[in-house]
Amino acid sequence: MLTIHIIAGSIGILAGFTAMFLAKGSPRHRMAGNVYTTSMLIMCASAFIVAAFIKPKNLNLLAAIVTFYLVASSWLTVRRKPDQPGALEYATMAIGGLAATLGLAFAARSSGGLAGFYVFFGAIAALSVASDIRYALRRAITSTQRLVRHLWRMGFTLFVATASLFLGQAQHMPAWVTGPKLNVFIALLSLGLLVYWWIRVRSPTFRRKARPVTALGPAP
Repeated sequence: MLTIHIIAGSIGILAGFTAMFLAKGSPRHRMAGNVYTTSMLIMCASAFIVAAFIKPKNLNLLAAIVTFYLVASSWLTVRRKPDQPGALEYATMAIGGLAATLGLAFAARSSGGLAGFYVFFGAIAALSVASDIRYALRRAITSTQRLVRHLWRMGFTLFVATASLFLGQAQHMPAWVTGPKLNVFIALLSLGLLVYWWIRVRSPTFRRKARPVTALGPAP
């Protein structure tokens, strides 16, 4: 199971960065986005199994649920009609609600320095679910809101995966990666790309030139 987790995560990170740099809305971008989404969902599912049953660890369990929820809900944002929420949308909201509840519960029971991480992931889940509920009730979302919603959820999950690998597992990496801090650079690059595209898609110039968002990817 751990092997599946590592392979899926590595493929997801490569596909995520590829999608970030490809022309948005192009066939290659959509293909990279499809690979990213599939790989991340597999990675999260395997991480959940490991953290819940093989090597129990609450933080990894929470991160897996939150990441799965954000990837799935972002996928639904660009693949489903925004004015017709259905069973899948409500199922992802339930997963997000579970993550928010677990974040608060783990934080309340934490006696170490992990409480802040539990609160962080729980808050991300809670705010995202609140946004989901609002759009489900309104049954309306603008094109820009749709792009931003898709972007930050996919971009944030790419950052989580990248930071988990290059920072969380730095002790297992070769010196040529950790010596010049390449691992830190890669993690910060994913965060920088998220911020860049979050700002870019809000610009009038991008909205005029953008192709329709019809498939998956970490950046619209």
